[in-house]
Amino acid sequence: MVASRISHARGRLTAEDFQKILAVMDHLGLPVMDHLGLPVMVDDFDEQQLSARVRDLTLQRGGHSLHCVLPTAIGKVIFTDTITDGELVTAVTERARAEGAR
Repeated sequence: MVASRISHARGRLTAEDFQKILAVMDHLGLPVMDHLGLPVMVDDFDEQQLSARVRDLTLQRGGHSLHCVLPTAIGKVIFTDTITDGELVTAVTERARAEGAR
């Protein structure tokens, strides 16, 4: 979900495909952040914890950036290592707000 939000914010994923992905993930109740080793529940989101975890993972990779998969359409993705902490925090924060609105 976070990757879809980042891809949409970057203009790589259309609003229509973004909404389809959101609907399917919400319907299936899929976890939001566990691939980062963070709490699955967005209620537990902590911006400093997220930034620290990204730094830890980067250090574990010998200082190399994290490689992320971003959807560009249903069934299509790109790989990137240019995700910023700011993009990640924004995407997770938006998800937390969306969860709170339901």
